[in-house]
Amino acid sequence: MDTFTDPQGFLQRNGYAVIDSGFTDVHRIREEFDNVLAESKEIRDPKDPKRVFSLGEFSALNFPSAFHHTWLRYMREALLAAVLDNDVLDTKGGFKVEVPFDRMLFRRAGITTKGEGFHRDVLPNARPGDRNLGGWINLDDSPQHLSYCPGTHLEVGEGKGFAEITSEQDKKKYASLLRSIEIGPMQIVLFYANGVHTVAKTDGRKDMRRLFFSLRTTREDEPSHGTKATTSWVVDQAVPKLPSGDKAPMFPKSYYNFSCNYDKLEKWSEDTFGHLKEETGTAIYVHAVKSKDPALDGRRYWRVRRDFPSLRALESKGVGVRMHRDYDIHEHALLFPGRRWRLRTARGGVEKRVSYRLPSKKEWQLYELSKSMAPKGASVRRPAPVRISDDE
Repeated sequence: MDTFTDPQGFLQRNGYAVIDSGFTDVHRIREEFDNVLAESKEIRDPKDPKRVFSLGEFSALNFPSAFHHTWLRYMREALLAAVLDNDVLDTKGGFKVEVPFDRMLFRRAGITTKGEGFHRDVLPNARPGDRNLGGWINLDDSPQHLSYCPGTHLEVGEGKGFAEITSEQDKKKYASLLRSIEIGPMQIVLFYANGVHTVAKTDGRKDMRRLFFSLRTTREDEPSHGTKATTSWVVDQAVPKLPSGDKAPMFPKSYYNFSCNYDKLEKWSEDTFGHLKEETGTAIYVHAVKSKDPALDGRRYWRVRRDFPSLRALESKGVGVRMHRDYDIHEHALLFPGRRWRLRTARGGVEKRVSYRLPSKKEWQLYELSKSMAPKGASVRRPAPVRISDDE
């Protein structure tokens, strides 16, 4: 069976699955994606067609609105609804599902990527039994690709965080297994983060848009990064930690490690965040260099803070940046492990919600009993997520 016929079985065997999101109008969704950027008041002139929202070739966005805009909250719900409708996740045994915060990516035409070598993403904060999936929805009008080694999620990997494959023998092994997985427009890819994968080179011929989407299945009640931290990110509309447990920095380390990048960092900081200079302690500050090189030591540069302030902090400074509306109970609940939700969907739009639940323990027991009693070769329908009511 292929990924569209039985995505759950395909995911368990191969470590990845591609499904339809339920969205059909790629141009409308792209406009809504671009509207998030246009309404991000942390950015100076966000509608400027040459505006670069992130330094570094990867181009993921790490300012608060790129996590907390109301459209992004809707999309989290709609993407989870698509995963439940397609019965992608194995939740047998009392597993719950959490949707951690993840990022937007907007890569301007002309920005190329060098790619990354073979690695696994091994989450340092994972609890026993947790299963962590990465992925995204393709918001371009042409295919995107995941470079993945099918089946390697079943191996026992070593390391934590970005666990690079360093053995030459292993590199040859994984090179022979590597596949380029096509994700069509408006399709979602999900993959086990501990499977071996790479980030492929890109040629930068046109703008790229994607919305990263991660999932965690767990028996725990606590979210990945704890209740206190997750709640503070929601209440203050602050930049959260990534599913990996890493911070989401505004620029790569190379921009403050190497003096050849200082001028570029200052120009980008002033061009993009210069409207926030007025108040001390906001997003941009004067950085004094400390260096053994007398020509550099003491030089001063405007620099955006690598850890961007929360929207609540910026609003309190009176610099023209305001918080988005408060999270409602359903948007908040999605960020915590759960088995029942009220979700907005691709078909229902931003106003209507549908109730979902995962299969119950009793349903799984009946399934196992039915399998044991079924004639040899007969198929028994596996319990799947249920829409409790459909208001669409």
